[in-house]
Amino acid sequence: MSNDEPSEPRVLMLGSESAFSGTVLRCLLQTDTRVCGFVIHEATPLARSFESLGERIPVVVAGTGPAIAGEGGVPVIHVASMRDEAVLEQLRSLAPDIVLVACFPMILSGPWLTLAKHMSLNVHPSVLPSYRGPTPLFWQFREGEHETGVTLHMIEQGVDAGDIVAQSVMPLPIGARFSEINASLAETGAALVVELLHKLRVGIAVPRTVQDETLASYQPFPKEKDFRFDTHFTAERAFRFMRGTQEWGMPFEVDAGEEVLLLEQALDYHDDARMAVPFEFDGERVCIRFSEGVLEALGRRTGKS
Repeated sequence: MSNDEPSEPRVLMLGSESAFSGTVLRCLLQTDTRVCGFVIHEATPLARSFESLGERIPVVVAGTGPAIAGEGGVPVIHVASMRDEAVLEQLRSLAPDIVLVACFPMILSGPWLTLAKHMSLNVHPSVLPSYRGPTPLFWQFREGEHETGVTLHMIEQGVDAGDIVAQSVMPLPIGARFSEINASLAETGAALVVELLHKLRVGIAVPRTVQDETLASYQPFPKEKDFRFDTHFTAERAFRFMRGTQEWGMPFEVDAGEEVLLLEQALDYHDDARMAVPFEFDGERVCIRFSEGVLEALGRRTGKS
């Protein structure tokens, strides 16, 4: 490499044992991005949140961040405390130009925001400023959104509130599942990172757009109660939510008026269908009347009213 040729920025990635982190890292390595380290936090509040749901949500899956890092020869740095000065010194020694967060469960502050020579960035799977928080895709499915997206933004004070440097919007199709959309968002987010690194390498100014706080929304990590809904939903929204999050392995409690039903799987929905009764069972198959349309699902009565 000649002295006149621009150097490739060094990226320090902060992630987790998640498919999102793994996909972002894999895409970066496939484009020969210089990833100088992969940081993972141990015993995190996010992990404890998963445990509170009975460990039914598949956090550790094939292709996780640490696994991809190992395959790519990227050093994995474990941190138990964000105040661990020895770890911070180790990270400083890697001399990162960019700190990149992708599904890292801790909020960066203080010395963590001074590690990068150029900037600290977060890959967030929503169209910010909407759906800030730790699991935005879940809430987009719950709300029955027709579109989703990914945002690359500066890490500053405030959760997911920094200036936007790149953003991409994509459809959220009916019947889409969490894992496939999550992977698409991670791949798209990695592509935004690669494009930004190219701009830095050739000296192109990085655009920054301040987020509109009047449009901002924040949702916490979902709890069991967040898998409950009632027939004020439309049948399409119920179908989108159930199909999108069925992989989490949580039952869906639906208040159908006369009774609370426990649903396991959404089968189909019909926009223009009508029913004279709130619901009707045929074995394990149930048809439920919603505010608009009818949902077909597998489920059972709970005996609650």
